[in-house]
Amino acid sequence: MTEVRFVVDGMLLGLGRWLRFLGCDVVCFEERRKSGLVRLATGEGRIILSKDTKFCAEHASLSVYIKGETVREQLREVARRFLKKAQPEFYLTRCSRCNEILQKVEKASVRGLVPDYVFEKHQAFRQCPVCHRLYWDGDHARNIRKVLDALWTEKP
Repeated sequence: MTEVRFVVDGMLLGLGRWLRFLGCDVVCFEERRKSGLVRLATGEGRIILSKDTKFCAEHASLSVYIKGETVREQLREVARRFLKKAQPEFYLTRCSRCNEILQKVEKASVRGLVPDYVFEKHQAFRQCPVCHRLYWDGDHARNIRKVLDALWTEKP
């Protein structure tokens, strides 16, 4: 994916989740004290995404004010600014909860861990190495991919 790494503040947690769907490395910072946010961004070379105009003005070299009101508008804004073009090969490659890169797992290893109909219908499964959440390309994943593909073609 891109070399750009992000940290979103508590006002943009939904955006953070969708950026992970895109394949971006995103830390969701939920603490109220912004000093930790600045330390994290500086220490890990991350760009802070925030809706806090005062904070962004005070930390202009580290942060970007996100204008969009809806998650979709925010996602389009960030994607077009930092990613430039769709990169579907990176879609859904990170855990939406942990931000870890998903690992392919053998189908047999998920028997009993996913519903029987999912096990029978799907051949490929991925798992988060940290939280062990399982992922597969079902209807939900296809719908997410459609939204992500549209980011570069839909009008703002």
